[in-house]
Amino acid sequence: MISYGVTMKRALSLQKRKRMQYGQFAGLEKGLHVWYQRKQSSNIPLTSNMLQEKALSLIALLNFTQEFETSVGWLRGFKQRHSIVGRTICGESNALDDVTVEHSKDSFLY
Repeated sequence: MISYGVTMKRALSLQKRKRMQYGQFAGLEKGLHVWYQRKQSSNIPLTSNMLQEKALSLIALLNFTQEFETSVGWLRGFKQRHSIVGRTICGESNALDDVTVEHSKDSFLY
C-alpha cells in the first residue's frame, strides 16, 4: 500500500526555509495540510485521490468564489510545498486493525 510521508532529507529542507510559500489558495492548503498531518499521525494511508477529494470538500466548506480544480499539477505543487512524498508501508508495526480501517473508510473526509 502506498502512503505519503515526509522524508528526512525533505524535512531538513523545510527547516532551512525562511518562509513557507503557499499556492494561490492558502486557506485551502493550510486546512488540507492539517487534515493530512492528523491522518498521517493515525497511520492511516492516504492516496492522491483522497487528498483531492478532501480538497474538494474543503472548497465547498470554505465557500470559494474563485473557480478551483484539483488538477494533477496543483496536487504535485501541494505535495512539493509540504514535502509530501509517496512511500510504501510494510511490516506489522504500522498495521491497523479492521475496526480502524472501517472507521477511516466511513469518515476519511472529516
